[in-house]
Amino acid sequence: MRATLHDPRGPLWMRFVPYALAVAFFLVPIVGDLEDALGPMLFTSGLMLALGSLVPSRFGARSAKLSCGPGYVDVTNAGVLSQRIRAKDITGASTALHESKVTLALSRKHRGGMPVTLELDSMEDVRKVREALAVGHDGYGTLMWPVGPGSSERPQRWLSVVAAVLGFGLAVGSLFDLEGSMVVLAIFGFVATLAIALLLRLTGRKDVPPYVAMRADGIHVFRNNNWQLIPYASVAHVEEHDRSFSVYLHGGAPPIEVEAPPTSFFVRGLSARERKLVVAQILSAAQRAQGRAAPRPEAVTRIDVLKRGGASARDWFARLDLTADTMRASGYRGGGAIDPQDLWTLVEDPDADAELRAGAARVLARSQEGARVRIDTLVEAVRDEADQKMFRIALSPATDAGEELEAFEVRQMRGVVRGALR
Repeated sequence: MRATLHDPRGPLWMRFVPYALAVAFFLVPIVGDLEDALGPMLFTSGLMLALGSLVPSRFGARSAKLSCGPGYVDVTNAGVLSQRIRAKDITGASTALHESKVTLALSRKHRGGMPVTLELDSMEDVRKVREALAVGHDGYGTLMWPVGPGSSERPQRWLSVVAAVLGFGLAVGSLFDLEGSMVVLAIFGFVATLAIALLLRLTGRKDVPPYVAMRADGIHVFRNNNWQLIPYASVAHVEEHDRSFSVYLHGGAPPIEVEAPPTSFFVRGLSARERKLVVAQILSAAQRAQGRAAPRPEAVTRIDVLKRGGASARDWFARLDLTADTMRASGYRGGGAIDPQDLWTLVEDPDADAELRAGAARVLARSQEGARVRIDTLVEAVRDEADQKMFRIALSPATDAGEELEAFEVRQMRGVVRGALR
């Protein structure tokens, strides 16, 4: 399927390329004993260090192709932004309608807190991606968008620019035999600006930029060292402006203004198009919380009979197998029996209770032909390792599957106890 990919931060490995080149230019003349090239190579090494915080600055939107698999989505045809998005790396997700597209924002581990957003053509495409990544109807977790650079990032960037210009001037000037005093002055200025830029970069790592975050309890706005929570139920409307957006509240309270000037130079911040997508996510989350969005699919028959209810794993599996045998023998869907479609709705809902999902999966696997292949794909996307193990045991055809699950639960409990006693 086709999609538009928004990944402003890009792959982390690209951040290290200039620094790797700086080390290479520094070591080559020393290791190779190239005295004549020592000066230019050292200047080039410093230039690479100065460029390290500038290149790449940020990435714009890219057209891409998506391929879904069990527990992952491959993003291809996007150049250096081609990547694999794994379900177990997802820490936050949310969907929204924007113009004629459906957008899916995904926050992942080890990505510097910058969500990746996919613009897709239809809800069916979104369903496929969500199913592959085990993202439920309402999303989950935390999404955080920096809406501007931190206090130290702006001067650090401009100092890096000055150092890069001086380094480039030195590299060019070395070809024209500049006078000694000019060379010394240029070297001093280059080293000084580079050192200050690197110092600001190191000291600014704990600098918290202004941001907007979506969490389960509402919208979090951090600006000027002040933090504010806006419950989704309080949001009446969100309006975008040229350099900001306003969150209007029910009851006539003054709107909350969020400064978000468009940026193409700083990694932290939003482009004009990214800001529109964030506004759409906030508005969609508020509509879901207020019951103004499409409801999540719900079962209509008695899936409560799948609950374990404190029974042993062996008794629970025996009850599930009896239910599967009854469904397979009669195909009956009325009079209190479970509709197979309700079982699929439950199994495909990542937000549902894990034991209920595992029970539904066992019943489907034992009552419907070909169900196991589809279920295995869903199990691969389960993020919690303990829940995934429970699914696999529940799907096992072994007669001692109940004993295996009970033994696994004992090991889990021992691990919890050991962790509490440390």
